[in-house]
Order: sequence, then C-alpha cells, then structure tokens
Amino acid sequence: MSGQRVLRVVAVALASACGIVGARFDYVAHAAEQPMAVPHEERYLVSVFPAGGQQGTTVDVEFASNDRTNQGDQLHGLKGALDLVIEGAPGITFSDVTNVSDIKVKAKLAIAKDAVPGRRMIRVRCQQTGITNYTYFTVGSLPEVVEVERNNETRRAQEVTLPVVVNGRVSQTLDVDYFKFTARKGQKLVAAALAYDFDSRTLNPRSYIDVAMEVLDADGRVVADAADVLGLDPLAEFVVPADGTYFAGVKLVNYQGYASAVYRLTLGEVPLPTALFPVAVRRGQTAEFALSGPNMPADAKFTYTAPQAAAWNTPATYIAAPQFPTHDLPILLSDLEEVAEAEPNDDQKSASPLKPKQGVSGRFDKAGDVDWYRLALRKGDRLRFEVHAQRYLRSGVDTHLALLDAQGNVIQENDDAALTDVEQIHDFDSFDSSMNADIGADGDYYLRVTEQTGTFGPRAVYHVSVTPREVDVALHAWPDAVPIWGPGATCGFYVTLDHMGAKNDVELRIEGLPEGWQGSTVLAQGGPQARPRVIMTITAPPTAKPGDVAEFQVIGRFKNGNEMVEKVVQPMTTYMGTDKQFCRISPKMRVAVGQDLGVRLSTDLEKLVVVQGQNAEIPITVSPADFTEFRASVNLAGTGFRCSLGVVESLPLKNGVVRVPVTCNSLPPGIYPIVVSLNWGNETRRGMPGPCTKVVHLHVTSPTAAK
Repeated sequence: MSGQRVLRVVAVALASACGIVGARFDYVAHAAEQPMAVPHEERYLVSVFPAGGQQGTTVDVEFASNDRTNQGDQLHGLKGALDLVIEGAPGITFSDVTNVSDIKVKAKLAIAKDAVPGRRMIRVRCQQTGITNYTYFTVGSLPEVVEVERNNETRRAQEVTLPVVVNGRVSQTLDVDYFKFTARKGQKLVAAALAYDFDSRTLNPRSYIDVAMEVLDADGRVVADAADVLGLDPLAEFVVPADGTYFAGVKLVNYQGYASAVYRLTLGEVPLPTALFPVAVRRGQTAEFALSGPNMPADAKFTYTAPQAAAWNTPATYIAAPQFPTHDLPILLSDLEEVAEAEPNDDQKSASPLKPKQGVSGRFDKAGDVDWYRLALRKGDRLRFEVHAQRYLRSGVDTHLALLDAQGNVIQENDDAALTDVEQIHDFDSFDSSMNADIGADGDYYLRVTEQTGTFGPRAVYHVSVTPREVDVALHAWPDAVPIWGPGATCGFYVTLDHMGAKNDVELRIEGLPEGWQGSTVLAQGGPQARPRVIMTITAPPTAKPGDVAEFQVIGRFKNGNEMVEKVVQPMTTYMGTDKQFCRISPKMRVAVGQDLGVRLSTDLEKLVVVQGQNAEIPITVSPADFTEFRASVNLAGTGFRCSLGVVESLPLKNGVVRVPVTCNSLPPGIYPIVVSLNWGNETRRGMPGPCTKVVHLHVTSPTAAK
C-alpha cells in the first residue's frame, strides 16, 4: 500500500445513557491528514482597540481574536478577513480592512458628525471562520485620544487636555498607565475608567477586566482613588484642591496585564450619568427617565420611545441620553403596562398599588429601605413574580421577594431563583428573585421587596414583573453566528429551552433563509424527559462561497391550553467559555460559510426507531474522503456540558457508506434530535466546529410499547 493512506472513522456514543457503538475501518485514499474545523474558542473576538471614538473623526482600530488555548496552541480565528458587520444606530462606515496576522485585523472607522452617541456591535467577517461574535465600540461626544506607551511612571505620563476620553489598555504585568493634566482649584472633576461596562475581558485566563484608578497631585499625594464602583469599574468624583498638575493612573486590580485589557477613561468637569429611573418602558411607548450621577443637574431627564415589538424581541437595550451622552445605560424593554414605585411605600399600610400584567420599577433609596406593593387578587389566579436587577440592569442589589396576605402572614417567599442553565446570558449566576404563586382566596395581597446586602442609592434599582402563569418557554439560540464549513455542507447549533410552565412539546423550525439554503425542523419533546437544549441544522447550497452570510430566524411553537403559541427564538452571541458558556443577547441569527474542509456527511434517514436494549443503524454517506484520518461522533444536546461520549470500534466503509450501529440501553423513551458530525468536541464549552449530517430524530421506545 505504498503511497496510499488509511481513512479511519470514529463514531462516539450520543450520551452516557445511550451507547452508540463507534467504528474504525480501513479505506484507500490518496490524501493528506484530515482537516480540522476551527472551534468556537478560536473564533472569539476578544477586543476592539480603541474601544470608541468621537463623532466626526476617523479612527484606526485593531480587532483581536483569541490568541491561544489553555494548551498554548497558536490560533487563526481572523484569517482571511473580508469586512466588518456593524449593528446599532447608523453613522459608522469602515474601510481598509486588512489582516495584521491570523488573529489581528486593522480597519479605519469613519464616525459621522451626527452619529448617535452610544455603543455599537461590531463583528469581523472572514473567509476561514465565517463571522465572529460581536464586541462593543462606543461613539462618544468628548474629545478622544489613544494611549501612547511607555507611560508607566508619572515622569513618563502622557499629557492630555480636559475634558477627554482616553482609550487605553493595561498590556503588561505591573503596568500602570499615567496621564498628566492641568486642573484649577474648585473644579468638580470626574474620573471614570470603564472596562467591565462594555464587557472588556481576557480569555486566558477567562475573566472580566477589573480596573483600579488613582489621581495624584504633583507631589505624588493621592487626591482620589476608586476600584469597584460601577460594577468592577472605578469612578471617582472630587473637587480639585489647588491649581496645578495632576496625574490619573490606571491599573488592573490583580497587577497583571493583557492585550485585551481595554478601557475608556473619562476625565473632566463633565456630567456623567450613572443611573436612570424608571428602568423599563413598554414597547411602542414613550417614557420619561430621570438621570443621576456626578455633575448631573438635579432635574436631569430625557424621553425615549421604545420600538414596537421587533422580530427579535430583544429584552433590553442601552441608551445614551441626548443631553448627556457621556455614558449609556441599560433599559428593559417590556411587553407589560409599566409603573414606578411611589415612595413612601416602606410598610404594608403605605404599599404602592400593583396588578397582574404590570411591571414596576423600584429603587432602594436608603439603607434598610423596604418596598411594599398591594395587589387585589382573586381565587384561582396563577401568577409569576420575577425580578430583574443583576440581570440586564447590572444593579448591585440582592433582592428577596415575599407574598403576604392582608394580615401580614407570609404565604410564599424567594431569595434566588433566576432561570439559569449551562448557557449564561449574564455576568454570573445572579441573585435575582422569582416565584410562582397560586391564589387561594379573593382579597388584598402584598408583595414585599427587600435588599439583603445593604446596597442603596440611585443605582440600587430593580424591576418586578407580575404575569399570569401560563404555559411558556424561554427560547434562546447560540451561537448567533453559526459557522458552516464549505458549500453544500451542513452545520449545527443549539436551541436552549427553559420551561416556565408545563413542559409541553415545542416544535422548532428555521425561517427566512435565502433560496437554496435548507433548515431543519425539530421536535423538542416535553413531559418528564424534556431536555434543556436541542440541536438544529442548516445546509448551505453548493453554490455558496467562503464568506457568504445568510440571515434567518428560529420559530418555536407550543400549546397553551387549546391555543398555539408562536415566538421567535432569541439569538445569543458566543462570548466566553468557562464552567458556563457565557453569551450576550444578539439582534440576529446568521449562518456564515467558512473554510471548505473538503468533506460532507449526509444521510437520508430522518427518523430512527430504537427499542431500549436493541440495535439499529444510521447509514452515513461520506464524500469525498480525501484525507488519511476521519473522526466522527454522534451528538445529542444533553444536560451539563457533554454532547458526546462512548467507545470506539471498527466498522467497514463500503461504497462510501458507513453504517453506525445504535444501541440504547438506559436512555428513557422519548424523541431525541441527533446528528453525526466531524470533529465535534465532546463538550459544549468547546463548541460544535465540524460539519455534520442533518438532524435525525431518534425515537426510543420501551420494550413493552414495542410489543
């Protein structure tokens, strides 16, 4: 067999409870080694530097993807960059998109003079990896400069003129960035170094950037310092003690440095909004918001009209107040009638009125503040009470909910019960409260909201929604930028299901793909065997080219009594993988064609019925086998991290077809969407990088039912 290669196929079991016997076989092929698809961890867009620019300027920007895995592998996530995808308000155009390396891309961003201040979402589109996740770029209204190294001592400090926004990064261990400025006695200055605010992070190790800051006078005395004020970001406001020269120093709390440790330092006698109230607005409605923060007028307000319910139904957005655009803030977008608490409501007698199908914005104004709400309810009402505070709003409060009767007896209470799974939309497992309640008699009831850490003030905000407890499923899909490896190939992605009522079956289908593209329809079973996620697939047309992008939606349908509920699945951008898969809410689902790996897996089988303890087969067509080693796995979206497990056995490849045997031992009876794939990792944290077959619905039946 001189000059010939050996092709090996490995089929891995689909779950620990369902043994799918894998295979290895010999095949003659004149080829190189089997190609490897780019995993999601390689495709993470980690940073944009500078992370913003002033209206009416052109900025040279560097985009950087993950530079290495924990094993130290060199990565190539931005190879073959084509252009940028910018989402958000208009006003930014790009040019000169070029590769500096396989992990760095440079481009020029031209910001219009009338561009709306605030953050945008920017991605890089590449020939090799398709399209990246998004990172934030902020349009500012103040003059901006970019840090110039070396400025790690006060004698080397970079001189700036106030007011200013400095775009910097703490790139070296023990690095401190110093900026020199002149100030006058009595000036009320703000110094805020924002990084965590716009998700600045490092992937190696995986963590958020935690910045600290100090302001020194010419003699080195500390005039002001700060660390974790706005989340992990420092904010200092101070009155200048004397005319003279001052220095602002920025460093990381852990004294380390990373190329992705990007921050935006605002310096000057400028108004900086740090909180707004109320915190929610109903879609299609206009609301007035009060602003607070350093140097803000006492009566600072602005109005905002929320868009009508859009196709993506995004639950929150960031808004920069037109009069004070120095910092944008999150606002919840609601489908409920929205009200705000009316102080004083500190006890049961002074409780604010509230009713079902309403949302209320609240705030702990002082230490020990307790907020009470009165609801007139009827016997048989089935309600859900849910707090959003740490989630979406990034509020620092830890809430506790209690439902009481008219006599003040606690009927039900909850501390921490926010819905979470392996996919995490927020910064961490939040302490937000939620509870379901069944009302046993007509009468007045009281909802008591308390804060458990002593946090209070303008930023100590929360939102409580009161909704009828109907059959509902929270549906999310990730990644929102699905890679597909070559024309005619098939790719997979996850849909996550959080059942908040009865665990009904959910039909999931893909809509909106251009002509020639094909999307799967999947049944996610309900009942006792309901799973937290399922796999769906998309197949590209043979005429597709690397870099092509197609938009689509995933629609979920399920029954609420006799009515059929239909909702759009919320996309999530892949953000950071740790013990949880961290994601961010995204406006669109896209599939992007990446590097052609030269292999296709397909099957005509759409349904496979297997009796527990018995065998079946999945016939897989492999074409063309132009490499020496071929590794494939059978994947089921399960609980926890794992999507494939099992042992390897030898199987023959005959006429381009391998027949993968399936034996289900302890997987409960039910319906399970599975795929056979090339080079998928066995954990969701690594992602699903390889081509796969279309979905096969595995029907596991009990021996009794089979008889």
